[in-house]
Amino acid sequence: MKIARFSRFPTLLIAVLVATGTGMAQSAGEANAAFERGDFLSAIEQYKALVAEFPDDEVFNRRLGMSYLRTNVNPKQALPYLLRAEELTKKPRELYLDIARALSFHLEYDRALSYLDEYERTGKVKKREASQLEMMRLDYLAAGDLLKYPIDLTFRNLGDAVNSAFPDYNPFVTRDGKTLFFTSRRQMRPGDRPEFDGYYPSDIYVYDLQNPDLKARRLNEPVNTPYDEQIVGLTDTGDSLFVYIDHVSNFGDVHVSVKSGTMYRRPRPLEDGVNSPGIESACTISADGNTIIFSSNRQGGSGGMDLWKITKDANGKWSLPENLGPQINTPFDEDYPNLSADGRTLFFTSNGHPGMGGFDLYFSSKDAETRQWTVPQNLGYPLNTPLDDKTISFARKSDVAFITAVRPEGLGDMDVYEVTFNEAITASDPAIFLLNIPAITDPSEAPEITVSDDTDNLVGRYFPHRFTNRYVFALYPGKYILRVNAPGFDPYEEVLVVNHTHLRLDQNVRIINLKSK
Repeated sequence: MKIARFSRFPTLLIAVLVATGTGMAQSAGEANAAFERGDFLSAIEQYKALVAEFPDDEVFNRRLGMSYLRTNVNPKQALPYLLRAEELTKKPRELYLDIARALSFHLEYDRALSYLDEYERTGKVKKREASQLEMMRLDYLAAGDLLKYPIDLTFRNLGDAVNSAFPDYNPFVTRDGKTLFFTSRRQMRPGDRPEFDGYYPSDIYVYDLQNPDLKARRLNEPVNTPYDEQIVGLTDTGDSLFVYIDHVSNFGDVHVSVKSGTMYRRPRPLEDGVNSPGIESACTISADGNTIIFSSNRQGGSGGMDLWKITKDANGKWSLPENLGPQINTPFDEDYPNLSADGRTLFFTSNGHPGMGGFDLYFSSKDAETRQWTVPQNLGYPLNTPLDDKTISFARKSDVAFITAVRPEGLGDMDVYEVTFNEAITASDPAIFLLNIPAITDPSEAPEITVSDDTDNLVGRYFPHRFTNRYVFALYPGKYILRVNAPGFDPYEEVLVVNHTHLRLDQNVRIINLKSK
């Protein structure tokens, strides 16, 4: 009996171990499948369970961290898992870029820069990685400065009348400030099935800002369908919506839906010249209806998504598309253009101009004489964050705007917020500029910076701070010429139009990239 009893124990143990191993393999397979198809919400839950059971598994820790980085829920959570994976692996270098990104969400930009340095020091940088690394480095340098001079803002979550536990984003407000349109990927009915990424199809909603007790309502069909529709622009009065459609057989173009009575008609493709065989993702139209600025990755651009424009002549004919040029566009992505009411300020998002990391919001001013757009300025922290900040919409009152944000008081994912710029601006206030020139590391070799007015009279001559190597100066509203001359580098010159938007920022942080001769 004893022999029989003991002989069964190894068999039982083996069976338990096999069952455990089978269960782990199945759980890991499900987690990996969710990760590979881009359903990072599901991947997080499954990898969390795996890490709880196997805390010393490098792959589970790393993929859990990577999944957090790829959602809006709480990317800060990525850092401890990525650092643990770094301890467990024999090849930590492959983690360094993810750790740098995770550190940026904790606003630890100096540590993030050290990980970029370690990545470059411990292996060969591939050609396709070089531009990404340089962009990350410029972001982290700019972010360090932006953090020192935060904008005085008040954030107001619009609450459950607008927001949900799901992503709510792309807010656009009519100029009279009465009506707000936005996109949501919320669940409409019990039993609805999510898409491959774990979210539900996107639809367009409208909210009456004058009746805050009413909830936002989903727009009528045929604007919304069982597939994906997103609002990507709006006319001043809200009589026409610009819509991006992502259907099985119809995607990659901007459409327009025109209001008829109280309903919006079926979206139709926008004017010839906007849509192309490439992808067009958003657009804005001037108040007079004669200029459309849109984003496109069509051939002939700077790379990625660029901003383009078409204009209407006296006969009502639209021009051929014109790229807004290297002042605005970069080899990376520029998207979601939105013109101010007077058409003199262009707001947009970019991951190719230095900022907080990812996509940041920028503005550019139109020179009244040359009709050219000036070098973009970052809208500042905490309006911009390490997350992707993509849209901003103003009514006529320029100190209130609507944005998308992920904040602690939010309802679960991206929410729509009203932001108020609190600084009191008077006509006698100057705009403060902070310039950083990364190419110059030795203060003794720092270039001289001069600023002249629009008649080329010298306004000021500036030299760097002896410790920070940065330049600080104040300019009143107006048009200026900024010049930088440094030995061994090509001369740098730009037209700087200082306007009301500059005055709203506590510090206009700029990074100037000089080119070697």
